[in-house]
Amino acid sequence: TSEELYRGMMSLDRETMGVLTRILSIPAKMLRAGAVLAPEFSLRNPIRDQFMAFVQSKYGYTPGVDFVRGLFESIKRGDLYRDFLISGAEHSMMVSMDRAYLQKNIRQIMEGPIPGLVRNPLELLRAVSALGERATRMGEFRLARGAGPVTKEALVRSGVAAREVTLDFARGGAQTRAINMIVAFWNARLQGLDKIARTFHERPVEATIKSALAITAPSVLLYMANRKDPRWQQLPQIQKDLMWIVLTDEHIYRIPKPF
Repeated sequence: TSEELYRGMMSLDRETMGVLTRILSIPAKMLRAGAVLAPEFSLRNPIRDQFMAFVQSKYGYTPGVDFVRGLFESIKRGDLYRDFLISGAEHSMMVSMDRAYLQKNIRQIMEGPIPGLVRNPLELLRAVSALGERATRMGEFRLARGAGPVTKEALVRSGVAAREVTLDFARGGAQTRAINMIVAFWNARLQGLDKIARTFHERPVEATIKSALAITAPSVLLYMANRKDPRWQQLPQIQKDLMWIVLTDEHIYRIPKPF
């Protein structure tokens, strides 16, 4: 019964609860890995990030343009990349939320920006996913740091900007982290709502105009263009909710909307 289950749970000691939590967290870890490391996610997520970065950036992020610049700096692994690691911005990424990845980042800082080695297919998928996410953050980091001297204040400002331009997946309290161990994307959903609320609270006019231009206007115009097309009417509602549908004579293109 529920009463017996309650008494059993309350009688568990700290060590037993730790083991039980680790067991219960396995499905959530597998779900996160399957979603984040899927090649499809690695292609779609950077597209979504461009629109969110445009709305949430404090330093004038230009979708596509700053992504390419950030991608170049990530591949180049020069001084800007090293400053990015030192600032802690790397630890805000979804793919960097495991201990081994953090240790690898620390070694990169201590030994210098050397090309990473891909030892297995899983490592390759992680590297591709991280590269797409990092490019957006690196683009904002570059804008925030500017061309001035590299001071402690500049690194902190730039690191915070890079973490906050999309979602800071490392942000959260003790209770949120505990729930996130069992519920795969609990913290991501929570932080997404929190970040949107903070963005509109801090810059209501700017955020409204950018959202209207980058998200609302394309959605309305595409709906007006597609609404009488039989192909549009046959599409599942979930696709219409998550994608911008572009209909041509021969193809149906699906562009990911920001969450």
